[in-house]
Amino acid sequence: MVKEVDPSTGEAEEDGVEDEYQLEEFEVVAADYMLKVGVSNFRNAWESLGPDFERVDEYGLGPRESLKEAVSTVINLLGMQPCEVTKFSLLVCV
Repeated sequence: MVKEVDPSTGEAEEDGVEDEYQLEEFEVVAADYMLKVGVSNFRNAWESLGPDFERVDEYGLGPRESLKEAVSTVINLLGMQPCEVTKFSLLVCV
């Protein structure tokens, strides 16, 4: 129901007009809550943060063909990107 409002009083009219808005379906994912901020040294930035800034969650990726595909899926799901890669680890950050 759409009603006009008198700007001087803030009161809505009693009568209104029925209106309908078509909404499209959409999906909200974790990546929608990420703020992209460039960090030159992620490891130092990470170690300087306290436990109040940590978020632990579990995600199910389902079957994947390879570790590379699984990492790619995590990156896309969370809206992150690899920021440091070593022989033994991959740090994923916003």
